Amino acid sequence: MDFASTVIALAMAPATVTGTAFGISAHNDLTRPLVRVKTETGFHRETLNTEWFIDHLFLSGPDDLTDTLRNQAFRYSMLQDGWDGEGSSAPSEASFTAAMDFIGRLPAGLTLPGIMISSEGEIGFYWQLQGGYADISFDEYGMASFYSRPAISDEVFLEDLAMATFTRDWFFQQLGEMDAPALQAA
Repeated sequence: MDFASTVIALAMAPATVTGTAFGISAHNDLTRPLVRVKTETGFHRETLNTEWFIDHLFLSGPDDLTDTLRNQAFRYSMLQDGWDGEGSSAPSEASFTAAMDFIGRLPAGLTLPGIMISSEGEIGFYWQLQGGYADISFDEYGMASFYSRPAISDEVFLEDLAMATFTRDWFFQQLGEMDAPALQAA
């Protein structure tokens, strides 16, 4: 069965689940259910149940640019130790959960970041903006480290940031100067 056939088959089957099934916290304000798309199945004769193996995660409903970030974070969460060669680590559940929560906190009007993963298993985000560069990553405990290099001011490095730090004001204080052309257009 090819990928397209799998998607069609799953569209006809009850395959929606809530975000909590993937360890995503309720703080993400996910208003649409997550849909698991699987490409392999197994049938158990004793229970008469079909077992589905998760391959992709998509949010149902209209696409949103943050959905792309969530989908990629989920793909990263599926990596195993050694994914980037010997010594590379899979992301921890705390790093994944923090990344998903962070996506839900991104304010409207600010340029969305790209998403990345380090060989240490830290899921992170980066902004390459007209006024500078910034990145943030979440360690194995879900704590964040932030770095920015604005074109017109000094570098900033902040460590051990808890999720409560990421308010609308924080985003605009740290990134607003670098994202000024996008903010003026909004």
